[in-house]
Amino acid sequence: MVAAGNVWSVMKVGPEGNVEEVKIVGKAPAPYQESILKALKQWKFKPGTVNDRPATFPMQMKIAFAPHDGYAAKANQANDGITFVPHAAITKALFPVEYRRLETIYREGRNVTGPKTLQRKLPDYPEGKRVEGFVWIAFVIDELGRARDVQIVGDSPKIIQESILQAVNTWQFEPGTVDGKKEAFPVAVKMVFK
Repeated sequence: MVAAGNVWSVMKVGPEGNVEEVKIVGKAPAPYQESILKALKQWKFKPGTVNDRPATFPMQMKIAFAPHDGYAAKANQANDGITFVPHAAITKALFPVEYRRLETIYREGRNVTGPKTLQRKLPDYPEGKRVEGFVWIAFVIDELGRARDVQIVGDSPKIIQESILQAVNTWQFEPGTVDGKKEAFPVAVKMVFK
């Protein structure tokens, strides 16, 4: 069988770095799909973390299949590899109930106004630390405009995480609304430290 093209794999990577679930999106001959599924289930990842603990994360990856390597390389040049829409994937993974509720609200075409930042103090960078990087901060903005259920997604020293948590707990927002009524909204914000 000779065929060439692309499919997407949609996976859940568990807290131990194993692929726990995988689906193929797109068209490929059955033997190719079986081979792709078999290979992906053997892959191992460095687990993502939430508050320094390994957690489950959704991922998607473009897979090119072809009768020879040169074609596969060409087919896979654009937008290859792992794609990750962090804010959506993180809020969906950490706050599934709130995420699904908002999905339904948007699908129904209701009048939605997202939360707005009123006050946001940046975390203090600890003296003597020479660390650079970023993490995602995920939380729910409640009906009173406060951040609740704050979680840190990514690797950073404990002292930096503590500083981030202290700062986020002081943030204030104008709550989001649905049809004029205040509602809780899950969000994820990228925080760069250097």
